[in-house]
Amino acid sequence: SALDAGRGHLVIFHPDGSVTHHLNEMFDFSPWTWEELQKQTLAQGIVPQVLTSKDGTIVHDTEGFDEWLRIPNDISRSAIAVPLLGRHTALGVLTLTHGQPGHFNADHLVLLQAIASQAAMAIENAQLYAAERKQVAELVGLSQLNRAVSKFSRSAELFEKLPELIRQILGYQIVALWLAQGKKLSLCSSTGTNNIDSALLEIAPLKVLSSNQPAQFSGPIEQPGKAKEIQTVTHSATAVPLFLNGNLGGVISIHSQRPNAFQESDRVLLEMLSAQVGTVLERIKLFESAEQEQKRLAAVLRSAADAILVFDPQSRLQLLNPAAERLFADAEVKIGHP
Repeated sequence: SALDAGRGHLVIFHPDGSVTHHLNEMFDFSPWTWEELQKQTLAQGIVPQVLTSKDGTIVHDTEGFDEWLRIPNDISRSAIAVPLLGRHTALGVLTLTHGQPGHFNADHLVLLQAIASQAAMAIENAQLYAAERKQVAELVGLSQLNRAVSKFSRSAELFEKLPELIRQILGYQIVALWLAQGKKLSLCSSTGTNNIDSALLEIAPLKVLSSNQPAQFSGPIEQPGKAKEIQTVTHSATAVPLFLNGNLGGVISIHSQRPNAFQESDRVLLEMLSAQVGTVLERIKLFESAEQEQKRLAAVLRSAADAILVFDPQSRLQLLNPAAERLFADAEVKIGHP
């Protein structure tokens, strides 16, 4: 209203890779869909031009402007657009249009740039605040996960339940745990993966297997459809190695069917989680190994024909086998007694 414009279009780019489009007044742009309009707006026309130049621009007559995006049923004849500039990058583009040619002038551009500058400050502050809240939530979630995994005493149970714990506490909807055996990778447990082809799930984890380094992937992938036709699907994934005693023991991966779903912060969070899980698993492995040795020792003692007794430094009985129990059939023998 300040510039007596007909329509306004705002594009905002978020740190997580998502994009917000807002029209102050929707109109009939069929046969295009809203999704197609958003895609075309970012691919061609005045928005990418302003993003590239980072300068405001005036289109006095859209009919003579070759780069103008021809949207179905759009009656715009003049336009003005300015970038929303943050401290380090462009946060978005604000575009106004009018039904008459030559409506916008240099004074309009100065005013719109001032408005965009104030809006950019507000948007950037909101995004920074949201990022801080996300980091705090992630640290709280990581602490909760650490307490949860520390309660496990069996590696098999931890392997089985870890993906669901990650989903519940950190909010990732598709999580998988892979075990590495030499140059092979096998899916151990997962959550939310029922409708996803295993070939998609393996892309990032296999990169981890070959490099021992975290891997991220996002993009379209062609794969056979139900009727053997080739279809394109979008998949995003972040995978990190799970080290046990310095060797690659497995891979933790998160997945999404949205493009650019994960950021660097997600990778860092998963690496911190993987380190904690690795520490817990090493403790569990030691416990399981000691338990197995105890079982072996008990089996040896049970089968030994000789009487075997074990005493502590104070000569108190700590252990005896069945043969020893038979040896003292006429006397009461108790553990802990001298």
